[in-house]
Amino acid sequence: MFISYAMNVAEMITIAVAAYVLGVELTYENLWMYIAIIMVGVFLFAPFNYRYSRYFYYTGLHQVSVTFPTLKLQVQSNIKMRLSEKVRSSS
Repeated sequence: MFISYAMNVAEMITIAVAAYVLGVELTYENLWMYIAIIMVGVFLFAPFNYRYSRYFYYTGLHQVSVTFPTLKLQVQSNIKMRLSEKVRSSS
Protein backbone atom coordinates (compact mmCIF):
# COMPACT_ATOMS: atom_id res chain seq x y z
CA MET A 1 0.00 0.00 0.00
CA PHE A 2 2.73 2.47 0.89
CA ILE A 3 4.65 1.56 -2.25
CA SER A 4 1.72 2.39 -4.53
CA TYR A 5 1.16 5.62 -2.57
CA ALA A 6 4.79 6.64 -3.12
CA MET A 7 4.51 5.79 -6.80
CA ASN A 8 1.32 7.90 -7.08
CA VAL A 9 2.93 10.88 -5.37
CA ALA A 10 6.00 10.67 -7.62
CA GLU A 11 3.79 10.47 -10.70
CA MET A 12 1.63 13.42 -9.59
CA ILE A 13 4.70 15.59 -9.02
CA THR A 14 6.17 14.52 -12.37
CA ILE A 15 2.90 15.22 -14.21
CA ALA A 16 2.55 18.66 -12.58
CA VAL A 17 6.14 19.62 -13.45
CA ALA A 18 5.66 18.33 -17.01
CA ALA A 19 2.46 20.39 -17.38
CA TYR A 20 4.30 23.47 -16.15
CA VAL A 21 7.23 22.87 -18.52
CA LEU A 22 4.84 22.32 -21.43
CA GLY A 23 3.28 25.74 -20.88
CA VAL A 24 0.36 25.45 -18.45
CA GLU A 25 0.85 28.42 -16.15
CA LEU A 26 0.58 27.78 -12.43
CA THR A 27 -2.06 30.35 -11.51
CA TYR A 28 -5.26 30.28 -9.51
CA GLU A 29 -7.31 30.30 -12.73
CA ASN A 30 -5.55 27.14 -13.95
CA LEU A 31 -5.88 25.24 -10.67
CA TRP A 32 -8.71 23.01 -11.91
CA MET A 33 -6.78 22.30 -15.10
CA TYR A 34 -3.84 21.07 -13.05
CA ILE A 35 -6.12 18.93 -10.92
CA ALA A 36 -7.76 17.45 -14.02
CA ILE A 37 -4.42 16.72 -15.69
CA ILE A 38 -3.09 15.07 -12.54
CA MET A 39 -6.24 12.97 -12.02
CA VAL A 40 -6.19 11.75 -15.63
CA GLY A 41 -2.55 10.77 -15.15
CA VAL A 42 -3.34 8.95 -11.90
CA PHE A 43 -6.13 6.95 -13.55
CA LEU A 44 -3.96 6.12 -16.57
CA PHE A 45 -1.13 4.88 -14.35
CA ALA A 46 -3.40 2.90 -11.98
CA PRO A 47 -2.84 -0.53 -13.63
CA PHE A 48 0.90 0.14 -13.77
CA ASN A 49 0.94 1.13 -10.08
CA TYR A 50 -1.04 -1.92 -9.02
CA ARG A 51 1.18 -4.36 -10.89
CA TYR A 52 4.59 -2.92 -10.12
CA SER A 53 3.91 -1.97 -6.49
CA ARG A 54 3.31 -5.67 -5.82
CA TYR A 55 6.51 -6.48 -7.68
CA PHE A 56 8.50 -3.96 -5.63
CA TYR A 57 6.92 -5.27 -2.42
CA TYR A 58 7.80 -8.90 -3.08
CA THR A 59 11.25 -8.47 -4.56
CA GLY A 60 12.56 -5.19 -3.20
CA LEU A 61 13.56 -2.10 -5.11
CA HIS A 62 17.15 -3.26 -5.65
CA GLN A 63 16.11 -6.15 -7.92
CA VAL A 64 14.15 -4.22 -10.57
CA SER A 65 14.57 -5.80 -13.97
CA VAL A 66 14.70 -3.85 -17.20
CA THR A 67 12.83 -6.51 -19.17
CA PHE A 68 9.16 -6.10 -18.26
CA PRO A 69 7.76 -9.35 -19.79
CA THR A 70 9.82 -11.41 -17.36
CA LEU A 71 8.63 -9.58 -14.23
CA LYS A 72 5.74 -11.97 -13.66
CA LEU A 73 8.03 -14.99 -13.74
CA GLN A 74 10.54 -13.31 -11.44
CA VAL A 75 7.85 -12.41 -8.90
CA GLN A 76 6.48 -15.96 -8.92
CA SER A 77 9.92 -17.51 -8.47
CA ASN A 78 10.81 -15.09 -5.66
CA ILE A 79 7.54 -15.84 -3.85
CA LYS A 80 8.18 -19.59 -4.14
CA MET A 81 11.76 -19.14 -2.93
CA ARG A 82 10.67 -17.09 0.10
CA LEU A 83 7.94 -19.56 0.99
CA SER A 84 10.36 -22.47 0.79
CA GLU A 85 12.81 -20.57 3.02
CA LYS A 86 10.07 -20.02 5.60
CA VAL A 87 9.14 -23.70 5.54
CA ARG A 88 12.77 -24.73 6.01
CA SER A 89 13.32 -22.26 8.85
CA SER A 90 10.15 -23.32 10.68
CA SER A 91 11.04 -27.02 10.66
